[in-house]
Amino acid sequence: MTYAHPLQVGDINPYLRTPLVESVSLSRLAGCKVYLKYECSQPSGSFKSRGLGMLVHYSINEAKKLGYEQRPHFYSSSGGNAGYATALACTLYEAPCTVVMPVISKQIMQQKIKATGADVILHGHNIQEADLYLKELLNKRREEGDFNCVYCHPFDNPVVWEGHSTIVDEIIDANINISKLRAVACSVGGGGLLNGIVQGLLRNGLTVPVIAIETEGAPTLQRTIEENQVIHLETVNTVATSLACKYVPQKTLEYCQVYDIRSVLVSDNQAVTSCIKFSLDHNVIVEPACGACLASVYFSKLDTLGLNLQPDDAIVIIVCGGSSTTFEDLHEFAKSLT
Repeated sequence: MTYAHPLQVGDINPYLRTPLVESVSLSRLAGCKVYLKYECSQPSGSFKSRGLGMLVHYSINEAKKLGYEQRPHFYSSSGGNAGYATALACTLYEAPCTVVMPVISKQIMQQKIKATGADVILHGHNIQEADLYLKELLNKRREEGDFNCVYCHPFDNPVVWEGHSTIVDEIIDANINISKLRAVACSVGGGGLLNGIVQGLLRNGLTVPVIAIETEGAPTLQRTIEENQVIHLETVNTVATSLACKYVPQKTLEYCQVYDIRSVLVSDNQAVTSCIKFSLDHNVIVEPACGACLASVYFSKLDTLGLNLQPDDAIVIIVCGGSSTTFEDLHEFAKSLT
């Protein structure tokens, strides 16, 4: 097996090897073996610890090669998971970090990111305004002659994709029959996780389909596939805010052109309902962005994809997690959608 961007001996790993566990309840619903890759058990509560953690680790090593004595200052614009993952990785590696968050960001995420020691700045009413302000800070620093700083894009960075691809390495290392693996399912927002999964499958010589799930209010990938070009949605409107990205990278389009990626849309109601069902079935709280992926089983979306699943076949669902959602939040979401 060829692993992604191997860490050096003695390096601190910014992410955890997460459990891969068969779900009895979901297997019964799907009519095959359904394995859950519990990315919600990462330090940040989501898979973002892999990609953003890898970016922080990689950038520190690159700074050393360039002769910098100090560790880079990392800059992230985020309303939640990406900023939290970046801040935690910076704490691990003792690197400075600034996170610019929209003023509407959840209080719980503001508190979690501040608790890491990162400098948190509230600016703008959406992630685009926060990101513009962060780039102004970054550019000002560079204009002053300090280039030892790193912009941490939440999904559009090849190093981030490499980090996410380690999920596949762990799936192959797990005690399951890979010859029976028929698909890997993941939620899609900006496409970073999708890119990583495809990279990991290709690197390990696997060609199983990837099921890419979005909500109906943010069909960025599906529109990109339909038009066969990178498109920018004018608006996105979904309760699954972590999936509310207006574009996917060019590399995502290229993967869709050469790899078996099957696009699925679910409603906000299906995503939230799946979160609630999952919490009752597995005693784990995940955000609606993760519920979208789970809805592929809870609402029988797999039946429409031509997979012809048999009882001894297997699929892996990436339980991508999320750090800002409570059980009370899920019920409030459900009330607002009825």
